[in-house]
Amino acid sequence: AQHHRSDIALLGITVQQDDATVQGYRVHVGAGEQPFGRVFSEAVPAAAIPALMASLLQVYQDNRQTVDESFGAFADRYSIPTLHELLNQSQGDGTASHD
Repeated sequence: AQHHRSDIALLGITVQQDDATVQGYRVHVGAGEQPFGRVFSEAVPAAAIPALMASLLQVYQDNRQTVDESFGAFADRYSIPTLHELLNQSQGDGTASHD
């Protein structure tokens, strides 16, 4: 398959969850030089992807510089740890993790 640059890329993987192996994704963000962007989360179970995407997009809407700033440009302005911090802050308790 041909891969194209995108602001958010989901690469299918298997994820160890408790004592089972489930379908999941490695989540990449950003529009930089890397084909898939930077790794945001190494292993996210497929069932958690919708909530993660909704939260990431809300953080983007709340913190973008202008309404014209793309998600990729937004993500590229921050380090991955800072993006995680923004995500955790938006979820209220600061303890959420998607790795």
